[in-house]
Amino acid sequence: MPFLFLNDIPTRLNLVRIYEVQPRNFEKILLFCYYKDEMEEKNIILNNLLTHYYAWKNPGRGSCALLFLHGWRSGGAVWFPIIPALLQQTSCDIYTLDLPGFGKSQTPPSSFSLDDYREIIKAFVQKLGLARVVLVGHSFGGRITIKCATAYPNFFQKIVLVDSAGVRMRDKNLRTKNLIAKIVKPFFRLPLISRLRKPLYGVIGSEDYLATPELREVFVSIINEDLQPLLSGINAKTLIVWGENDDVTPIEAAEIMQKEIPHAELTILPDAGHFSFLDQKEKFINTLVQFLNI
Repeated sequence: MPFLFLNDIPTRLNLVRIYEVQPRNFEKILLFCYYKDEMEEKNIILNNLLTHYYAWKNPGRGSCALLFLHGWRSGGAVWFPIIPALLQQTSCDIYTLDLPGFGKSQTPPSSFSLDDYREIIKAFVQKLGLARVVLVGHSFGGRITIKCATAYPNFFQKIVLVDSAGVRMRDKNLRTKNLIAKIVKPFFRLPLISRLRKPLYGVIGSEDYLATPELREVFVSIINEDLQPLLSGINAKTLIVWGENDDVTPIEAAEIMQKEIPHAELTILPDAGHFSFLDQKEKFINTLVQFLNI
């Protein structure tokens, strides 16, 4: 493992400077310094789309392949903080993708659907010849994981759903939100009102829609698909991990998934939100490692 000599004064000063400029990304940058020699960063053509990914190999081990899928508005690097411990505590090779439209991957056409994302994952597994794949999906990545597990059950040994989207919950305020959106939409064309567009859509819960303008049609197509009818068709052993305080995907969705997926176990992480794998990193890693060893 490459070692970063922290007693070297220039290196220490550089790290201090990095922390001052990029405090939120400091851990990722530090991990990259430690693990850059082991990490492979590559591009691959999958179904005519240039797709970027990161890979870590466990030399002489590689008993399985951990494939991580990120959420909307995120990227493969979001998983970096948990990679070192997983390399040490498992014998798996690890892969994290930038899904099409995110990170360094090519933006897909507006007609791209959840099924198309599913086919990207299938193509990735086939092209790299991966075996004994454990698919881990967070939020939007969980949607893709559910689709993959039901369409291609023989491709995936186990799956992990982390604060996963996919179950359409009844929202008593949803009808009101939609009505407000329809009423105010014509006014956004007025120059003086247009500046209010982003804050108001934030209030009615459409931040993801606004944050990725090039993927708006894709986003609408994806969130309108309720995956609950597919859950009973998942045959793979399934771990569901949820943040106790997740205010994006409610904990009721986790309970529905546990009830309807035949071989599912649910772990709720205390004092954790939608990014439970980062909020409670050690507990998440321990839970995942234990699940892999069953």
